[in-house]
Amino acid sequence: DADNFPIVVNTDSTINTMIIGDNIVVLTTENFSVYSHSGKLVYSQPHNFASPAISVNGDKGVVFDRGYKSYMLINDKKVVYTGEAPHALICAEYGESGNYALGTYGEGATSMLTVYSATNKINFQWNCAYEHIVSIALSPNGKFAGAAVVGAENGEVFTCVKYFGFDYNEPLNSQTIP
Repeated sequence: DADNFPIVVNTDSTINTMIIGDNIVVLTTENFSVYSHSGKLVYSQPHNFASPAISVNGDKGVVFDRGYKSYMLINDKKVVYTGEAPHALICAEYGESGNYALGTYGEGATSMLTVYSATNKINFQWNCAYEHIVSIALSPNGKFAGAAVVGAENGEVFTCVKYFGFDYNEPLNSQTIP
């Protein structure tokens, strides 16, 4: 529908624009808005986040306050859930199966990976003693996760990808990238 175009947004406050499902989500310093492929506003949600960020996976996403605790699970039609992480957020991911994962600073660890079920119960938790979790991926079946971590050893910075099965306490596999 040409009547809905162009979509006018304040580019001074726009942080990110992404595809979510068949729609477009625009994250700004004050809110996020989802527009249909025809440019019609589907919904808009204000937020009070100091450092807003977004992660999208298909038709689902997490809008979160990086460095703080607040987050919202969204889809291309509505806000699904609003929550508070136990520690300050670094990254987040919403899985295809309805589970979601939060990478946070840890208590007694440098960072922590926590995976929640679709009903917001903790399914898996892993404390990363020395590295910072910078990215998370969840498997489509909701039973595995991958986490990219960044660390330093002997003055050298490295990245490592760790692969988890939720029935085990430690990574099933890891690959260090110098």
